[in-house]
Amino acid sequence: MPLSVTFDSARRTKPDALALPLFDDQPWPTFSALSAKDRAWLADWRRTKTFRPDRGQALLVHPTPKLPLLLLGLGAPKLLDAQAARLAGANLTRLAQRAGLSRVELVLPPQLNTPTLAHAFGQGAVLAGLRFDEFKSPSEPPASSRLRIEVHQSKWLAAVKQGALVSTSANLARRLAATPPNIAHPRAIADACRKMAREVGLRIKVITAPQLRRLGMNGLWSVGRAGSREPCLIVLEHRGKPGKSQTAPVVLVGKAVTYDTGGYSLKTAEGQRGMKYDKCGGMAVLGALHAAATLKIPTPVVGLIAVAENMVDRRAYRVDDILTLYNGLKVEITNTDAEGRLILADALTYACRTYKPAALIDLATLTGGVGVALGQACAGLFVTDPKLRQKLLDAGNAAHERLWELPLWPEHRELLRSDHADLVNSAGRLAHPIQGAAFLSHFVGKNGSPEAWQDRSWAHLDIAYVAAVDKPTPLFDVGPTAFGVRLLTHLVQHWHG
Repeated sequence: MPLSVTFDSARRTKPDALALPLFDDQPWPTFSALSAKDRAWLADWRRTKTFRPDRGQALLVHPTPKLPLLLLGLGAPKLLDAQAARLAGANLTRLAQRAGLSRVELVLPPQLNTPTLAHAFGQGAVLAGLRFDEFKSPSEPPASSRLRIEVHQSKWLAAVKQGALVSTSANLARRLAATPPNIAHPRAIADACRKMAREVGLRIKVITAPQLRRLGMNGLWSVGRAGSREPCLIVLEHRGKPGKSQTAPVVLVGKAVTYDTGGYSLKTAEGQRGMKYDKCGGMAVLGALHAAATLKIPTPVVGLIAVAENMVDRRAYRVDDILTLYNGLKVEITNTDAEGRLILADALTYACRTYKPAALIDLATLTGGVGVALGQACAGLFVTDPKLRQKLLDAGNAAHERLWELPLWPEHRELLRSDHADLVNSAGRLAHPIQGAAFLSHFVGKNGSPEAWQDRSWAHLDIAYVAAVDKPTPLFDVGPTAFGVRLLTHLVQHWHG
């Protein structure tokens, strides 16, 4: 079950354990919180053992049966950064959970005592507490379902709590992203958004399938019409600081395909495995809006989540169909497995027409090609505005959700010209990840038109290979990462500098 991780002021009573963040290649602190006997034991143990407190390393030791020590490696002091603190927080949680500890006092070295590092430490500690075991039969009850991490420094405590709140929002997104498609179908996603909006004070509107059809959102409607539940467009609004509600919002758009068979362009059995994660872009938008409301971020933020299930039956859309999308462009279907761009196209047009956004950012598990190009270390970034580019790169580096820019030129848009319609939805494998961005660029101009697309402050993030991990890491169990929640929260939190 998930471990509830909280931070609070240190008590006078003895904790279950002490957590000691340590640097490599320098004398370890004397740790006044330890008894003289424990300090002598630790010094002797260090001389005889090979543990090095490198970045991301951690170990549980027992100088006495009554007070275990959690040793958290930070690496070299000159290389200390937010990610080192994030990993240390994650390792504290993992060690404490394995040992069944419920109260740990953190003995803070001076170098770690900054708001930025505290924020990152809190993020890591909470991210590592999530387990995707909801559908497993319990083998034995956990030793503890709660972990309280205690510190003495009040300013550090305030910052670490902020970081923990951001990761609480990310974990909400991760839980929904990991939920199987027979449970997390489009209607269930809409219900989850309604519940979340009530809890944190967001405005919400759900545009239903009949409304999609009346409005002419035929991309979203056609992709989802064969699903077990009807498609919808979820609109979440965070109004921001009082008096700023009339300010142009930052609009976030996410793809949430609750399951993707590929449609009639059917995926293989192996290719379908993990397609419940095709909703990760939409879940990242949900998490970012949750964080904006929870943290009371002053910048107005709108989240649009395009939700559909791409299935096969007599109602499903087909290769050779020609669809008229919300902005009036006619799209020839050449691949029903290139469905994400169709549902995003209608959502992007809606964003442009309804909100006149200060910036428009979409996230999607859009193409396998982005993984071929960039691997799993970063997401692909396509962006029209130099200022937005820098804001996104800075936010990605701060959150360690890194981005790498790929080109998007007029020549790439020409790849998608159709002989029988305005566009095709897929033109083969050439420039595969760029094709997805090039298609979307036809829906971000004035009022969602294909013209003047470069005048829009718009970014497309292809998160296909960073949305989930297939091996455990210090921060994440196997499953979704909620890539984008921390990045976007940092972005809107620092929107005005």
